[in-house]
Amino acid sequence: MNPLKTKSIILMANQLSSSSYTSMTNDVFLTFLGSDPSNGFIRNLYKALNEKGINTFIDDQEETKSSLRSLINVINHSRFAIIVFSENYADSSFCLEVLSYILDTFRRRYGHPFIIPVFYNIDPSHVRNQSGAYQIAFAKYEDKENKDKVLKWRNALSQVADFSDRWQFNHSKVQFQVAVSHWVSNTSGSL
Repeated sequence: MNPLKTKSIILMANQLSSSSYTSMTNDVFLTFLGSDPSNGFIRNLYKALNEKGINTFIDDQEETKSSLRSLINVINHSRFAIIVFSENYADSSFCLEVLSYILDTFRRRYGHPFIIPVFYNIDPSHVRNQSGAYQIAFAKYEDKENKDKVLKWRNALSQVADFSDRWQFNHSKVQFQVAVSHWVSNTSGSL
């Protein structure tokens, strides 16, 4: 993990721990598409965060059959979000709606979004530019969805992919575990 990224996450966490955010229910809103893309990373991250006293809500759509309406209150009462992008993330219009809502809500609340994007087996440029698997998903949306909605999703993906605190992982569960341990160790005291 890049020490500068870790320091900026700690700075962000310190800002969020100010008294103006004491009404928040969750420290972290953790979201991803469907099943755990890394065969255990999401569950291990969730467990590690909670073991360190970082209250984390996991948006496990397969288990909870979540609707955006049911998640709005949770998102509104979360300090920041971790969004795990995988190759098939853009296949879900629901995930794109959640992403857009998080981005809009956090930007209104804080002046800028406190979002940590994690890229698992996907190059951030594919997310930013909606290329590769994302291009295929968006070709379907162009025919079926409202053009303004599709543009909003595209803009949200591009903006989040440009955040400086992005993490990219390729095929390595060990790399994930090291990053989780490092992140939890360096942020748990700040939240």
